[in-house]
Amino acid sequence: GNDLVGGLVGFAGKHGESEYTLISGCLVNADITATGLNNKRIGGIVGGGFYMSMYSGYFPKPGAVQIQNCATFGSITGGDIVGSIIGYAYDNSSVNSCASIMTGPANQIGSADTGELSNL
Repeated sequence: GNDLVGGLVGFAGKHGESEYTLISGCLVNADITATGLNNKRIGGIVGGGFYMSMYSGYFPKPGAVQIQNCATFGSITGGDIVGSIIGYAYDNSSVNSCASIMTGPANQIGSADTGELSNL
């Protein structure tokens, strides 16, 4: 199983209280194929932010990423928790002013901690 696969980067984010990784003005044209079992968090730009409770002593907050003014083209085939912009976003991340003409996923964000991000 492959987790955190993206057309630009697999995972992104900073773990500080008000820090984030900014991805801005990018254009991704990719055909991503997830084969095998348990391929999760697959995105056209970013697979997702990183957080695991077993590392909470080192990284108490999920990795935050802000994606803005980006576009994706191409396709994503297979996988679970798939988004044309980001595969999985924690509630400290955001996607703004992005466009996607990617076949496969029907939404920009595959899944999120809160409903706020899932309908962008």
